[in-house]
Amino acid sequence: MAGKIRHKALKSDQVTLLEEKNLKIAYEAALEAIVLLENDGTLPICPGKIALFGAGADTTVMNCLPTF
Repeated sequence: MAGKIRHKALKSDQVTLLEEKNLKIAYEAALEAIVLLENDGTLPICPGKIALFGAGADTTVMNCLPTF
């Protein structure tokens, strides 16, 4: 049978420990991988076309006015 689960479920205390460990590893990796770039007029390469990444990439903003 394809897709069989071969491992037993983790206990809740094991999951919490793994989550904390993974968060720490992810945070440390992000600190080491962060790069700051200076835009000296070369970006974006094609006017009007940019790539958006992250949680807000699919959210459309209709104006720049603050929302309260």
